[in-house]
Order: sequence, then C-alpha cells, then structure tokens
Amino acid sequence: MEKSKLILDYIKALIYPILIAVLFCVYHKELSNFFGNLSKIKLGDIELSKEIQQESMQNNQQMKAELDSILAVINQDTASSSSDQQKREEMISRIQSVHKSINVSQKILAQKVEAISSGDENKYVEIKNKEEEAANREKEAFDYLLEEDWQKAAESFSNAEQSLKGYHNCYELSRLLKSFSLAEKRENKSELRILYDKILSDYTWGMPTEVKSKLQDKREALTEKTNALNYQEEWLKPGYYNPYSGFRIFLSELANNGEAVFQLCDAGGISLEKMRLSEGKTAQFKNLDYGRISIQYIRIGRAGKNPINKAVYYNLTVVK
Repeated sequence: MEKSKLILDYIKALIYPILIAVLFCVYHKELSNFFGNLSKIKLGDIELSKEIQQESMQNNQQMKAELDSILAVINQDTASSSSDQQKREEMISRIQSVHKSINVSQKILAQKVEAISSGDENKYVEIKNKEEEAANREKEAFDYLLEEDWQKAAESFSNAEQSLKGYHNCYELSRLLKSFSLAEKRENKSELRILYDKILSDYTWGMPTEVKSKLQDKREALTEKTNALNYQEEWLKPGYYNPYSGFRIFLSELANNGEAVFQLCDAGGISLEKMRLSEGKTAQFKNLDYGRISIQYIRIGRAGKNPINKAVYYNLTVVK
C-alpha cells in the first residue's frame, strides 16, 4: 500500500512524463493490489457488491491501457532521439487527463462504498442513476460524433457532464466539439484529421473499443484523402503516354470492343504492369512503388490535333 500511495503522490505532482510512465509500469502490480483491495473491503456485515468489484477492475484495466499507450509513444519518441517540446507537452496533457479521470472514478467508487457502509440505499441508487444517465448521454454523444454532427455531439457530452460531474472526458470533448462546430475550418479535411488525432490521443477515457476503432478508421481514411493526388479528365491515344511524378501511364491498346489496356511504366518507359479496363470501370495497379495508383476509365472521345483518332479519357488517383 505504501508504494501505491507513493505512486499516486507522484501522479498528483505530475512530474516529468517519462518518469511517471516508468513508475506506473514498474509498480503496476502494487496499483492492481491497491484497486483490488477496494473491492474486498467489508463494512460491518456488508461486503461490496460484485458490481463494485467489477467497476474497480475495469478502472484498473482502463488505466493500464491508457498508460501503456502513453508509454509506447514515449518509447517511440526516445528511440527516434526526438526532443520535440510539443510532444512533451502533449504527453503531459494526456497524463493530466488520465490523472483527472482516475480521481473522478475513485471518488464515485468511494461514494458508493460510503453509501453501503452507512446503509443508505437511497444514496447508492441516486449515484447509480446519475451514472446511468451520464452513460446514456455519453453513448448518444459518441453516436453523433461518428455521424459527424458536431453540435449535437457537443450538447450530449455536455448533458453527460451535467448528469455526473467529471464523467470520463465528457467535459473536455464538449468544449472541443463546440469550438470545432463553430469554426469554418470544420470543412477542411486536414483540420478534421487534427480533431480526430486530438480525441484519440487525449480523450479516450471511457470510450468504447468499437467507437475508438471507428474513429481510427475515419482518421486513416482522411489521411489517405489528404495525401491523394487526383488527375481529372486525362486523355491518351494508343501508343502514347502521360508522365507523372516518377512514373508514366502508357495506353498500349484500344480494342474494337472499347476495352483499353493501360500500362504502368517507370520514368524511363520500362513497363511494370498492365491492366485491361472496360469503359466506366475502375481498377488499381498491384505495383505500389509509386503509391496506390488507380485508374477510372471514363469514356472514348476525340482529342488532340488529330480528332479522327480516338482517345481514352480517364481519371487517375495516386495515394502516397
């Protein structure tokens, strides 16, 4: 117990983030015992319910997951010999968020213990009702967040916070999304990706695994869109090529049935791969040396100085 109290004192002091992460990893067993002891307390003839035992375990597991995630970032940063002050500040901010959430979770658990010890069933039910109301509002907020309805998500997170002060990261998420919903930058895909980065790095306490996974997918999709190069309404005639960044697209054949054969070539003209497309179809080259290159065969038309020869119109997308 003495080690556990020492660790908690360190958290409250918020010393250098690497030291905090190391302490939590080294003394995680003691922390587990600390939370475990709460679930074994007997108050008179009353033993804490399995529900409280489970809640204690969940708090402990979630705390470990958060701190393991922080430590992974710190280890990666140390391995790359980075001394980015911004990263340090982000880690401190994240640890502060975890620290605050731990304190609130312990406070709620302590209130339940006190209600049971005093035999105040009404007080216990009141706390449970507040928790359930906050949980329902938080779930509603996450649904709105995944739908990208920023204003309703902010309102629901705010309602969850009003139901139970300090519940998970509802207060922080409400403020963040209110600011984002009022800003014109919400239409900017890069800014939206930054928003998801902020949520996933700082405000995941109490976030369901499924929601976290979907947010990560959204962030990855935005990353791809942000890094994509789109070439619209390009055209080629058989036997010619268009140059791009480090590679060429060569049209080797336009068949009588309208099928076109596109070839991916290096900058020197050496063929790397070819694919046959029908009009209106889209396909991606398997070769990834220049990123993910896909071609949408739009139509056959007339182009260039000699409109008699048919040309193939296509859209090209390159995702680095």
